[in-house]
Amino acid sequence: MLEYQFNKPSSTATTSVEHCFRLVSGTLDMPSDKDRAFFDYLLVEDCDDTVVFDNDFGQSSVPVEALFDDLGVSGLVFPLNTYTRSKWNEQHLIVQKNLLVADLRNIDIQDHSTIIVLQTWGGFNMKLIHGRHYRLSPRFVDFNLAKILSTLLELDLRLGSDTSAIPKVPFLHLITNPRLLAFDKEASDMSKTILKTEPKIQSLFRELHELGSDPAGALMLKSSQRRAARRFLSQRLTVIWGPPGELVFDVRCHLNIDDI
Repeated sequence: MLEYQFNKPSSTATTSVEHCFRLVSGTLDMPSDKDRAFFDYLLVEDCDDTVVFDNDFGQSSVPVEALFDDLGVSGLVFPLNTYTRSKWNEQHLIVQKNLLVADLRNIDIQDHSTIIVLQTWGGFNMKLIHGRHYRLSPRFVDFNLAKILSTLLELDLRLGSDTSAIPKVPFLHLITNPRLLAFDKEASDMSKTILKTEPKIQSLFRELHELGSDPAGALMLKSSQRRAARRFLSQRLTVIWGPPGELVFDVRCHLNIDDI
């Protein structure tokens, strides 16, 4: 929860402004690369802004954030330009009027208060008012959904008429028997064997790096990457997600080495 304070000229662009808020509740972490604007938050005023819908089961209320269609603007760079603005116009009218996408620019401590600096875009009819409270929530920024579905579909198409291989196809298995996909004994036994090998490979890379091998050092994973790799090795189907620049590719390369 944030309380609006004031705006100031942007520190990165002469044609935009940054908005300063006081952190009222919750926590925020500064991104590792603050020079790259992802606009990966949603900002709405904290008031009775739930939208009531009538359906076959009666009335239901949802917050404005729930109406935001993130996949509708997937792959677009904010701020939107003349050519991509049409995608924003396809959002729900309530979203267009009452929601801003926001980029976290800075976090500072001033007079025992945490000051959050945001750059915003959208909702040009929405005015930020001093003293009012606003909700800040993360976007569902999905870089990989289309790739995941197309890859799983491709696995199904490769199956062809070989019905004996159906249990081995992840996409079909997720639909026909998701529980069996998660608890396949053969896959579980194989995972245990591979997981025993993974620490040895990391140890080998570390020893070679200490002996002066730079290529071996490049293959040593960070703790978060190693957790992702071990989860990949222990599950039949795992999605490794990360925005550009988070070295997801390095994890995939490492997994290929493990397979060898």
